[in-house]
Amino acid sequence: MRHLLLVICLVVSNPSVAAPRDWSVIVRAFDTVFTPHPGCVGSKPSLSDMDCSNFRGRALKRFQHEWEADSFWSEGRFVENERARRRVNSELPK
Repeated sequence: MRHLLLVICLVVSNPSVAAPRDWSVIVRAFDTVFTPHPGCVGSKPSLSDMDCSNFRGRALKRFQHEWEADSFWSEGRFVENERARRRVNSELPK
């Protein structure tokens, strides 16, 4: 029984099968995908710090859904996915 559990754990944690669940990897990947709101950049942002933080938080939540679906992960590495990127940044003004 112990060997079966070890095999199951190895299959589940195989990096070629699923994206890593390590928070530092997720945040680093999110930072490459996330586009800040135009009102949050520059020397005089038009949005408050709280609005910018909430905007980033909502985008992070969308990114986590995409990450769980392996939208940015293939064959053990991070990949670009334009459709998923647009979904993560869907709140940006047109």
